[in-house]
Amino acid sequence: MDQETKKLMFTNLLNGVSVERLAIDFERSPSEIHGYFRAVTLKIRSYCFIRNMPFIPCESIALARQNRLALLTLLDKVNLNKAADYSRITTREVKDIADIRC
Repeated sequence: MDQETKKLMFTNLLNGVSVERLAIDFERSPSEIHGYFRAVTLKIRSYCFIRNMPFIPCESIALARQNRLALLTLLDKVNLNKAADYSRITTREVKDIADIRC
């Protein structure tokens, strides 16, 4: 799936369109829609981590909708065709450098 389609799906999710409606419109399963959502949020988290930007809560669609403006602002800055550099980011606190895994 191309980058523009992923951005469109993510934007629609944040603007209140249901997963079921997106699944019908994009001819995907609801689990695929959730997978794309997770991939985009991981990419945004990685982008923020690398640039030492504030962590934006987006673990669920409901949290992402609450932080919609910040996420949509960053959406155009990330390359969705490339895998996330850091995919296991859950907090900004690092106790030991050995805890960081790519």
